Amino acid sequence: MKTNNYRFNHFNINIMLKDMRFAKHALSAGQSIPNIYVYTTESKRVKILDLLTNKKAMLIVTGSITCPMTVSSLADLKELEAEFGKDILFALLYVREAHPGKRYPQPQEIEQKIINASELAEDHTITWPVICDDIDGTLHNLLDTKPNSVHIINNEGGILFQSLWAGDAHSLKTALLQVTKKLPITTSNSQKMMGPFMRSAGYMDKVLKLAGAGAYKELILGAPPIALLSKTASLFAFLPKSSRGYAASFIFTLVIGIAGFMFSIN
Repeated sequence: MKTNNYRFNHFNINIMLKDMRFAKHALSAGQSIPNIYVYTTESKRVKILDLLTNKKAMLIVTGSITCPMTVSSLADLKELEAEFGKDILFALLYVREAHPGKRYPQPQEIEQKIINASELAEDHTITWPVICDDIDGTLHNLLDTKPNSVHIINNEGGILFQSLWAGDAHSLKTALLQVTKKLPITTSNSQKMMGPFMRSAGYMDKVLKLAGAGAYKELILGAPPIALLSKTASLFAFLPKSSRGYAASFIFTLVIGIAGFMFSIN
């Protein structure tokens, strides 16, 4: 099902709120995705299930070059691919820009979308297939228009497992172990958000600046606390990016605690 505002040009709070839960209308575990066409970074149209060849299953992660959640999840995904790639095909499905800006506006033609996908793959040395959904997000709409979700499917397109965020590495690893060992999937849907979000905070500043003029401003206007978290996390440049969000959160908690204490004694 296509939405009229799928290719939005400006991020806002309503988009962010929709990203926090899978929608009821989207495909879920036990259902199947159709064998529809996607594009390779060489502009070749291929049917998505044809990519599987002799693999047991496919892990599809949605993402874009302007999505901090995408960029922050890549290190964990690379580790998982190194462990499970023999049996599971990893593929990044390039979808709409999460935070369009002047440098990376929302693509309105498939050619630009493919270019952005190629740049993401090159910038972050992604060795597994990076494929593009069509310009109107046909597959993305079926899976639910989340910026960095994961769907594990079998070789017939049946959905075995879904995670709202690719940064939920623990849930992903558990599901991948069960799929490769042909065990029952104990949890077919994960919507854990806090861990992936806190890890992404350390990447926000760089990714939003990369997106170009307008991206940061729209985050400030649409979600001021998140913009403040991003800026605070950027002050901890001496820490790994994955830890900066936790450090910023600690500072927030400390400041709020001190303010509350000062208020209580006045």
